[in-house]
Amino acid sequence: MGSDLFGSFAEATCASFVISSSSPSFYFNPSAIYYPLLISALCLVACIFVTFIATIAKNVESFEKVQSVLTWQLILSTIVLIPTLYLAAYLSLPADLIGLNINDRTPVHAWICTVVGLVAGVIVGFVTEYYTSHSYNPVRKIVKACETGAATNIIYGLALG
Repeated sequence: MGSDLFGSFAEATCASFVISSSSPSFYFNPSAIYYPLLISALCLVACIFVTFIATIAKNVESFEKVQSVLTWQLILSTIVLIPTLYLAAYLSLPADLIGLNINDRTPVHAWICTVVGLVAGVIVGFVTEYYTSHSYNPVRKIVKACETGAATNIIYGLALG
């Protein structure tokens, strides 16, 4: 799973390099390509900071506490990343983003798009946790359906999906 996450991270970073280098803003200010690179670098530093804080503030004393600490860490990292993403936009993007005959775009607009993506990722994470964690009803109902046989398990799993 770790290699898949790294592959997704590397592919998303490379895709953002291609998109930022092909935009008209890049021709007027080549430093615009630093935005995805700064996002990656600053977010790694912020996540290390949040991990350090999470290990001090919340001790994982039992297996049952792991999920609550991870959820707390996800929320805290999202809160820390919002101003970090603004810093990346401010440091790397030009004052006016040019493209598609729209001349009134600023780094704040790119920051807003990035924050919307960050929040959407958090929402997807919470929805995925709800439907895949044993702590919530959907998984427990599938486990109960397994007790009556494989066919019930398949039917209920497809219905839930």
